[in-house]
Amino acid sequence: MTAPESVRYRLIDALRGIACLAVVLYHAKEGGHLAALVTAAPAWFGQLLNHGDSGVSIFFVISGFVIAHSMLRDEVGGAYVGRFLLRRSLRLDPPYWAAIALALAAAWVSARTVPGKEFAMPGAGNLLLHVTYLVDLARAPLINPVYWTLCMEIQFYLTFALLMWGAAGVRARLGDGRGLDLVLWSSAAVAALWITPWAPFHVHGLFLERWYLFLGGVLAWRAVHGGSARQWAVAAGYALLLAILLVLFSGTAHDLVGVATMVLILVCGRTGQLASVSGGSLMQWLGLISYSLYLTHNTITGAMFRIGYRITGRTAATEALWLLVVVVGCCLFAWVFYLVFERAGLRWSKLVPLHRGVGRRTPAAGAARLDA
Repeated sequence: MTAPESVRYRLIDALRGIACLAVVLYHAKEGGHLAALVTAAPAWFGQLLNHGDSGVSIFFVISGFVIAHSMLRDEVGGAYVGRFLLRRSLRLDPPYWAAIALALAAAWVSARTVPGKEFAMPGAGNLLLHVTYLVDLARAPLINPVYWTLCMEIQFYLTFALLMWGAAGVRARLGDGRGLDLVLWSSAAVAALWITPWAPFHVHGLFLERWYLFLGGVLAWRAVHGGSARQWAVAAGYALLLAILLVLFSGTAHDLVGVATMVLILVCGRTGQLASVSGGSLMQWLGLISYSLYLTHNTITGAMFRIGYRITGRTAATEALWLLVVVVGCCLFAWVFYLVFERAGLRWSKLVPLHRGVGRRTPAAGAARLDA
């Protein structure tokens, strides 16, 4: 499957928006801000909010798809890996560090305005673990609970880059396509062990617990862009294998949503709808600001609900009202945050070229545009 350079995969942006909105609603409920509303509403509403954290699994599959789009067509060597990781750092770090500063400032203000609240500045060691994305792996206290996913994403990027570097020899010996498929299929098969009782080990915060979702996104990209019947069959078979394993071994909604995301991408890719299924302009906008919204929503949510309930008091009706106001407020704040911090990171990352000299990039390199 190929497409003009100007084509954009709007489905991927829409999935970003859906995932982040689900996480925002989940934290509104988990933060204790909607107790009366959840009690008064039908049971399905509470269950929907309870599973909003499944949006994280959507992000993991999308990450695999997007990083595959950036890397699988290239010759990956040591210098390439370094430039790729530098680009990732410039893309992610400015808004992430700004969000850390925002969360600390909000906690400091809250401690001075809310009775019983206290604020303790994290030590230098904890801050260093945060900025290097090691805080969850080290089991250190998180400044904001959403940061654990960033720690895992960085592990995904690093591991996949090193895997592609190591795969260069296999691709040279077996041929580019066949060698790449062998490396990806064997890696995905090993990753699936971590949803069975036969996982060799478990380490808190280690990427292997969710690696199968990231590789599911990679295989989905390979099926869409490779286009062969074999690649489609392998990707679909992997999704089916994951679904069977999750059913057999009591997979969570978190896991099943990730597999459903892979299947949706495969179906839309097979039918040529990745660029046409957009969810509308609002969902595309949410996809654009999804990283900023994810980073900041927990901080803004707490402050806005607290102020709102001081004004109106708390009933099921006022909780519903403030839920709407807070979601809109979080999105508007994220838009400003995107313009100030995230867009700068995007610009800086593009100043680092991935390619120097002549390297492998197929004619279909520009099949679609994706913001990694």
